Amino acid sequence: MSEAAQHPAVPTETQHPASSISRSDIEHVAALAALALTPEELDRLGSDLRSILGYVAELQQVDTTGVLPLTHVSELFAPSATEATVNAPAETSLRADEPRPSLPRDLVMQGAPATDGTYFQVPKVIER
Repeated sequence: MSEAAQHPAVPTETQHPASSISRSDIEHVAALAALALTPEELDRLGSDLRSILGYVAELQQVDTTGVLPLTHVSELFAPSATEATVNAPAETSLRADEPRPSLPRDLVMQGAPATDGTYFQVPKVIER
């Protein structure tokens, strides 16, 4: 099975992603993000999304043969023993991850906009 068949959101060579996004797709994305947009804002969002998808289509054309995958840029600075990384520094520039005491709760709560003394209080944002 081809990659495009496995992932329907991935456009094929004959389908340009920017041309496949509809007004209803844009409205759906806005609804998922809980955005109440005017028609002008929907048009602007559509234009932005088409631009982003066009750029992603360009990136998909880049030959990445021989490029090792990584999940975080810090992997470039701390290569594993099994994978050789070209031009990577021998030592990491990140500090050691060592346990340290937390800040005192009363000090942290002083900077909170709303608190019950123990926890931060935040407005409810999920209505569904």
